[in-house]
Amino acid sequence: MLVICGIGRSRPPSGAAATFGQTVRVSTDVTAIVLLALAGFLLGGAYSLFKNSRPIAIGLGACGVLAAVGAVLYMTH
Repeated sequence: MLVICGIGRSRPPSGAAATFGQTVRVSTDVTAIVLLALAGFLLGGAYSLFKNSRPIAIGLGACGVLAAVGAVLYMTH
């Protein structure tokens, strides 16, 4: 994931080393944490829906497992 810094500014903020239009990479830790949080949210929703709507709960659980696996693979890559 790339983030563009300095859009709409005539110069970088004082003391910043970034130049206009320079790209910086988002930390892998942040991406992995977001994926793990998404997995927790999805798995919690699956748990709460399991009694009322099993097909939706199974779908949410599968998506939660995929997000957790994606986070682990992203951290190990």
